[in-house]
Amino acid sequence: TCDTTRCAVDEYVMSNACTACGAGSTNVAGDDASGVDTACDATFCAVDEYVSSNACTACGAGSTNAAGDDASGIDTTCDATFCAVDEYVSSNACTGCGAGSTNAAGDDASGPDTACDPTLCAVDEYVFANACAPCGPGTANTAGDDASGVDTACDPILCAVDESVSNNTCTTCAPGSTNPAGDDASGPDTFCAPTFCAANEFVFSNACTPCIPGSTSPPGADATGPNTGCTDTICGVDQRVQNNTCVPCGPSEFSPGGDNATGPDTFCQFG
Repeated sequence: TCDTTRCAVDEYVMSNACTACGAGSTNVAGDDASGVDTACDATFCAVDEYVSSNACTACGAGSTNAAGDDASGIDTTCDATFCAVDEYVSSNACTGCGAGSTNAAGDDASGPDTACDPTLCAVDEYVFANACAPCGPGTANTAGDDASGVDTACDPILCAVDESVSNNTCTTCAPGSTNPAGDDASGPDTFCAPTFCAANEFVFSNACTPCIPGSTSPPGADATGPNTGCTDTICGVDQRVQNNTCVPCGPSEFSPGGDNATGPDTFCQFG
């Protein structure tokens, strides 16, 4: 009797001859060359493998592929991994952005490392727990605080001269009142002080104005109130007006009184 020919590993029977399997396919040993034709089995690549020259090859870092590519067929490729919103590429992996930073979607994890952008706070915002927060009433801050860094703070608004605090806002004093600079707008309401006129001053358009010569006014007129006036000085009996002041008549002179000291000089009569 003749001996049966058994094919080796990665051979198959074609026309009663053992033939090498095609690239990308395999077969166990033992096919009987005296029998019917057999076939090799296609090699199917695993997850994250692709076909290169009929061999299953691991995908590059930052790329993936579903299982099942046929190594006996044409070359295939892996798909690049694209990072989601607020992720960046670090060593070919998508990594969450740090607190206080952001990134648009689409960074390619198969490429070089990328970075997230720090969030910069707007005018009148400050950093609290890596987020931009609005300044409190009566405080302010310039733009540009970096939310990815340490906490920051807003600065209190200090009112100027002749301003007071009303509902955490610097407000101009009412006419006829004053206030020194430095009231803190982040604190409670403050108030301007009324201006009180000195002796021989009167209120006109909320300002203390000197009385005209020959008239007087007591101290204490409130410049925040309505206009006031001065009282003309009226000379008494045996007095005359000299430089808007009542002075006594000279010896052997008399005057009936009643001269107005705001007017021109007057004269006594000889008796």
